[in-house]
Amino acid sequence: MAESRRLHAIGNQRFMQSAFVKDSLGDNVADRCEEEDGYVVVRDGTPIKLRVYRPKPITTGLPVMVYSHSGGWCLGGLETEEFICRLLVTKLNIIIVSVAYRLAPEFPYPTGIYDVYDVIKWVFIPVP
Repeated sequence: MAESRRLHAIGNQRFMQSAFVKDSLGDNVADRCEEEDGYVVVRDGTPIKLRVYRPKPITTGLPVMVYSHSGGWCLGGLETEEFICRLLVTKLNIIIVSVAYRLAPEFPYPTGIYDVYDVIKWVFIPVP
């Protein structure tokens, strides 16, 4: 399983350097979108990595989307979804929180779903 994940990540690195990505996002995407990595501790005490994408310049009152990457709960990660997250941020002027949920088979169902749900609660439920 680890080898297929490694190949998936290598393919994404090539894709992010492609002419299609440059045409879609433009040459100066770093001037229009910033990203920041962080962690959220989920229900079983495990810190789950997430990446927050924000449009530049930063403004208040923007909609937030929690993004759960593709891969059938067993492939993918923050890097494989970089393009779609950057595209959505720059085109829709929203904030995206992309979740690096734990993958099967090492973490069986429903671990990944719980990880994403706990990040949704972290984003949308105010701390008392």
